[in-house]
Amino acid sequence: MADFRIRSDCRAWFRRVLSSSELRLLLFDPYYLCFLIGVAAGRKSSPTEGGTEATAFVDAFPRPYDQQQRLLLGLMLAAELRRAGVDVTDRASVNDIVNSLAGVGGLNAAGVATMNEYASGGYDVLITRYEGEAPWNLEEFMPRYLRILDEVISQSELAGQW
Repeated sequence: MADFRIRSDCRAWFRRVLSSSELRLLLFDPYYLCFLIGVAAGRKSSPTEGGTEATAFVDAFPRPYDQQQRLLLGLMLAAELRRAGVDVTDRASVNDIVNSLAGVGGLNAAGVATMNEYASGGYDVLITRYEGEAPWNLEEFMPRYLRILDEVISQSELAGQW
């Protein structure tokens, strides 16, 4: 599997949240939260910094996300089908998109790259909607994050589907 990548500005923005929590948070946690906003908004951006690819931080789904791998793939596939304007009853087109992003063992390199793009796009949406400076802790961040995610979902084509 290819590497999961997160931009350094995203790492820096979440640094205080990750370090202040009594929970044992992973860098994959903010990646996941940004990914959710990205797929809900249908927003992708290139996870690059100064023209080079963002730094890889893990090469496989960490626990407990490894148990949710299919769910995350499903969310991404739904976003990609919407993006391509594919009707889910068009089996050939659906299979083409599925096969371009995943194989028997789960995500392929293109699938991980697409997931990275949704996480990067989600971060872009998050920082434009998050009022004020970067959050100081998880307790401050999560209520605001959930409000933003709810707004993004209600404004997207997903409204009524979740």
